Amino acid sequence: MAVQTMMKNKILFLFFLFISSFAFSETLSNKWVIAAEQFEVNQINQNDKFLEGISKTIPQLILEKLDANIVRNIYPDEKFERKQYELKKERMSLFLQLSSLIKTRDSFVLYNYTENELKLKQREQDKKINDVKKKINENLEKLKESEAQFEEDVKNYNSKQNHSKNDFQKFVDLFKHFFSSKDDLYTTEKLTFYNDNYSSLYVPPSKLKDMEYDSKEFENAMVNAKINTLITGVINKVGDYYSITVEAYLYPSAKKIITLTDVGSANDFEMICTNIARSIIPVLSNAIPVEIVLNITNEDIKFDQIDFFIDDALQSNVSDQIIVQSGVHYIQFVCPGYKSISTSYYFEGNKRYKIDITFEEESIKLLNIRPTKFIGGTFYANGNIGTKEKNFTQIKIDDKVILGNFISNNGQKAFYYVPENLVVENADLSVKLNLKNKSENVELRRRKMYFSYGLLTISLMPTLFTYGTAISQAKQYNAGVGDYRKARKWQNAYYISTGISIGCGLFFCYELVRYLIAADQVLPSKARYTYKSELEKEEKSVINSQNSLDSDVKNDVFTDDYSEMASEETEILTKDVVEPEKTETENDIEQEIIIVEE
Repeated sequence: MAVQTMMKNKILFLFFLFISSFAFSETLSNKWVIAAEQFEVNQINQNDKFLEGISKTIPQLILEKLDANIVRNIYPDEKFERKQYELKKERMSLFLQLSSLIKTRDSFVLYNYTENELKLKQREQDKKINDVKKKINENLEKLKESEAQFEEDVKNYNSKQNHSKNDFQKFVDLFKHFFSSKDDLYTTEKLTFYNDNYSSLYVPPSKLKDMEYDSKEFENAMVNAKINTLITGVINKVGDYYSITVEAYLYPSAKKIITLTDVGSANDFEMICTNIARSIIPVLSNAIPVEIVLNITNEDIKFDQIDFFIDDALQSNVSDQIIVQSGVHYIQFVCPGYKSISTSYYFEGNKRYKIDITFEEESIKLLNIRPTKFIGGTFYANGNIGTKEKNFTQIKIDDKVILGNFISNNGQKAFYYVPENLVVENADLSVKLNLKNKSENVELRRRKMYFSYGLLTISLMPTLFTYGTAISQAKQYNAGVGDYRKARKWQNAYYISTGISIGCGLFFCYELVRYLIAADQVLPSKARYTYKSELEKEEKSVINSQNSLDSDVKNDVFTDDYSEMASEETEILTKDVVEPEKTETENDIEQEIIIVEE
């Protein structure tokens, strides 16, 4: 019985695996191709190479800024337009065939056919003509059926209100999707770039240069190139500023779906292209509105107290119900005094989602961290700068693992982390900082490791050669046909080469260990508790330094007092000395000098 159950489970598993793989392959086959052409430039100076360059660069930047995970929703009207285009193209081809067949039938009378031959030829040609007419009528019937189906799909789509289904209903819908030939009300297609490369611009044929983007000729060219959306643009330069106008056309319907204009300087091209891409994405995805119901479980928090972000954009007038476009969105809730909440989710269109928000109070803790050896610099933790105290840095953290960096006064950097078990209020931590240029050290050790590996590889070649030759000579000598001295010579050569290989092997192992140690130093240093003995030693060091400083100050005071006393004694001794009588000339000179100094 157990064996039968296991077999049934295996069969079911394989069946669902087959169904899933089929569905996955079918999904991947649906692609939405977007392309861009070189933008037109309106300029006075036709020889401006810069404008010529940006006319290619800007459309490439816009495509680059588009999310590669964009999925377009194909509604009934777009499906009908595609079906209508295919049927119309088929009818035109059949009409041309019909015209050619009729002309050929009418030309039979010009040939020298007998009456019976002419009737036979005309009968055969009429059969071909009737076949083409039948295909045209079938085409028209398909058009009528597609119109009726389109009206029914629109009616069903508009009347579809309740989307809440239980698991059993979802299971039934899954099998309906696999085993029913009828398409869903809307399907999805994944965005891909023209030639699978965003930098590859579409170059229209020369015959289309004067054609409008909504013309039938251009539409046929886009369909033949398998392009669903074409981005065009015009660049105008006025002074130091540029006006960029972008348009997007949808095919096969050949209609304009968006027009955008932005202005900026050459330094703003990156920002302009980003803004244009953001505006194009909702149009390309053909997004379906999604209703999100917000529920704050914290009774003391109101909606006017929180900041709500969607895709890093702050939303104003936040209420319990908001409307967004379908697709992947990054949502974030921020409330002062509480931990922020964020997540990314794919919101499926035309559905309603409820989000329960539970804020947790921030638990701010203060940590004391210092390097094991005194290094002047600044600690950073989770984007915040630490506060310097006496002989340590104080860090504020909210119960998270700290991953930070240390920047010394001379610009050297070192990373560190604090495990969660060490995040304790007023914990004294120390971290061993390695401020060496780790990348250069790792590169040096890597080169030396590969050099030693090369030496080992090269040394093995003579070792293997001498080993084989020594064995061969030894066998010949033992067989009585070899030379002893020659055999002994090759044996000694083998011993020498083996010794060299062993030395190269030891050298390689040594360099390999050094390389692994250097690579390990790239990892952030782990903080640890500062032991009580280290704190006492540090306090004694600080006290000794302070005492040494006080002693130096006292010595300086004593020296100053001694110098002052010495100067006073010198002055007294000088007063006792009898100055010689000055002559008149000397007095005049002295007076003159005094006058000059004044």
